[in-house]
Amino acid sequence: MTTDAGIDLVAYSGEKGRSFTIQVKTNLAAEAGGGRARQPIDWWVSEDCPAEFYAFVDLSTRRVWLLTKQELETSAQQRSGGTAAHIYVHKR
Repeated sequence: MTTDAGIDLVAYSGEKGRSFTIQVKTNLAAEAGGGRARQPIDWWVSEDCPAEFYAFVDLSTRRVWLLTKQELETSAQQRSGGTAAHIYVHKR
């Protein structure tokens, strides 16, 4: 995209007859979080991002999770004062 409004990709569905906006978040490796639990891989997303879908990418395993805005809102494990949502998964 030519501007950074929070949209990284636009996908068109011929079946639906419309376009969908996607923000892509990537992470290369899990970060130490303390304790002995498996280290999660995580992403932060701005709460005011206008994207309809969010693609969370783990580059180390080439895994991708695709969530709708509503799924992100209900799945976020943490929030940062109403400005960002934090979502993470434990690597296998």
